[in-house]
Amino acid sequence: MPDKTNSFSDQELVAAFIEKRLTDNLEAFKKYLPSIYEKFSDYKEENIFLIYDDAGDINLFDRSSEVLLYGGNPVQQCLENLSGYIKAPVQRPFFILPGNEDKPVSDKVNYIHSSHLKKLAKFQFSALSTIGEKLLNLISSQSKDNKELAESEVNIDHQLPDFVNAMFCFSVGMGFDIEKLYASHDIKHLYVIEPDPDVFYASLQLLDWKSILEKAVNNDFRLHILVEKDHKLLLNEVSILVSASGRHNVAGAYLYSAFYKDDYKDLFKNLKEAISYSYLSGFGFYDDSRYSLAHTIGNFKAYIPILASNRELKKTLDQDDLPVMIIGNGPSLDLDLDFIRNNQDRFVVVSCGSSLRTLLKNKVKPDFHVELERTASVTCWIKKSSDGIENFSDALKEITLIQVSQVHPGVAELFKKKGMILKDIETGSSFLNYALPNKGLAILPRLAPSCVHSAVTSLVVMGFKDFYFFGTDMGSVDITKHHSKDSSYQYLKKDMADNFKFKKNSEVYESNFDDKEVYSSGFYPMFKRELESVIAGWSYTMQGNVNFHNCSDGALIEGATPLRSEDIDLDSLSVPSDKQELMGDVFAAFFSFSPESHTDHLLENLELVKDRVDQACDYAINMISPVTDIPQAFALTDRFIQEFHSDKVLDDSHAWLYSLFDGSLLYMLSVITSTAMLPGPKDAVLESLNGQFEQLKLFFEDVKVDFRDHCLDWDQESRYDMFD
Repeated sequence: MPDKTNSFSDQELVAAFIEKRLTDNLEAFKKYLPSIYEKFSDYKEENIFLIYDDAGDINLFDRSSEVLLYGGNPVQQCLENLSGYIKAPVQRPFFILPGNEDKPVSDKVNYIHSSHLKKLAKFQFSALSTIGEKLLNLISSQSKDNKELAESEVNIDHQLPDFVNAMFCFSVGMGFDIEKLYASHDIKHLYVIEPDPDVFYASLQLLDWKSILEKAVNNDFRLHILVEKDHKLLLNEVSILVSASGRHNVAGAYLYSAFYKDDYKDLFKNLKEAISYSYLSGFGFYDDSRYSLAHTIGNFKAYIPILASNRELKKTLDQDDLPVMIIGNGPSLDLDLDFIRNNQDRFVVVSCGSSLRTLLKNKVKPDFHVELERTASVTCWIKKSSDGIENFSDALKEITLIQVSQVHPGVAELFKKKGMILKDIETGSSFLNYALPNKGLAILPRLAPSCVHSAVTSLVVMGFKDFYFFGTDMGSVDITKHHSKDSSYQYLKKDMADNFKFKKNSEVYESNFDDKEVYSSGFYPMFKRELESVIAGWSYTMQGNVNFHNCSDGALIEGATPLRSEDIDLDSLSVPSDKQELMGDVFAAFFSFSPESHTDHLLENLELVKDRVDQACDYAINMISPVTDIPQAFALTDRFIQEFHSDKVLDDSHAWLYSLFDGSLLYMLSVITSTAMLPGPKDAVLESLNGQFEQLKLFFEDVKVDFRDHCLDWDQESRYDMFD
């Protein structure tokens, strides 16, 4: 029989192949991932097109720049990219330094968490030792003394293993390499992140997505595909997806870039930064969560009024006409102190955390002072702030404290007038909501990760609409300066002070004013991102009826209009005849829940909670058994995200108690998954893994005892020795 294909040109054969491949892929997505089908079933390219010539050669064409995006042989280019990657893959491990066995755990605040985590790390380093001293020395050099996390990407000299727990693929391009990669490797969690729908549509016409989807379904693998050209929305969707599938899976994940365009640079940088830091941090450990509960109950028993959603009280008191200064303690605060002092009667002045001393030292009396952190170090810090300031304690009695409920109760004792706010996803707040349902207690999002974030949300909720940021630098134009010169940082011991210095490998941001570089490191890049998110969130929630102005000579903050203090139109500001009376009325209207008659009921509920914690710990302990292969280890870690967090363990009314475990569990599971992805001898890795799972059992056993005996114990000021 004659070959009928001989009657067709190469171009016609390619066209037929593309049409058939697109149809088959769309049908497969309709069956397995209908959201992708809906997005691309009637898709029309905007800028990037799949093209082919008379000889059947294919490429991607960028209409805006009129260039081809691949070289002369795109298929070979894709496969060579994959071949090079398989020989030297990029991995994002998660390492914890085990510390010195002969010394007790130095973290007296998070003792249970830290002690078990370091023992898990001991097993991890045992597996690492089978790979070589070079890697051990590299990891150790990236961490200082008791600094636990070594978060840089590390090139472990090995080939990509046949089984991969998690891989992030940045863009797909034509996709021939992805097709071969997925066929030749078992990837339990594949995150495909595509910023250009045109590019993904091209892949639908070329690679065999149908086979990829079928392999994922048949092997119970997780194939996560996100296609979104709005980069901010894409980052948010990735975060949501990572949370849903288990953040611990990021530890030990592989990173693969299949296709790259210049406008992907910032997006991929932010994604790698999130993978390297954000997804595996920011959660309170067990001890933190227990303090949250103990401090919240301690503040409740002190009868501190709580922010309430009481609709019977009038809350619109013309406060929306009064502008608000949100004052952080960045180095540029020193430049604006004269302006703040001379105009403090025209604004509601809000000090955030350590800026309190700077303001009082410069004869500025805040109307509100905001605190967020739970440790007793905050109490120590405020007490130390009195150095060199006359009548400091008297001044505090004229300032209204707004604190998140988890703040150490010793802080509120220093202030005469105070109120507390309940934070979402917080053990103490959740307990109050559980024990006192339908009492009108308001629980707020957008309060973390710093006092500045708490201040913005608190004052927006209290009805203010016009905000001016001072000292919220999120970095420094001068790398040698990290805070105002008048703050208590000047009294820190040298080893403590060094922790706040901006590092030479800092992030560099666009400046708020002029054409300068702003250096930022440590937590500040995260603070900046989260502040931008808080501003965007409230701008959306309030339908644009809030205004944010950034008067700080630091990093440009998206959503806050740059405005030098001397350019503020003071004549346009509304100044009430009695600002203090107005502030008192506003505070009373919002902080209207009195704990006084509810304490006994609260403590009765706490006894029931202890039983539920016992049950959850027992369930976790019974889940753990020895593993005999690497995939089995990942199945067990995933059970902690799925089964342990199901109603089999805690019913809906007690599900908030997972917040006790989640922070520590994230770190511990991350160490385990990272260990499981080490390229050492299988027997050595399995031995370490089983040691780690046994240690996880011991963690839950300790939590049972500690929570029942110490759930009301506060953090201790004696644990902190920060100042000279």
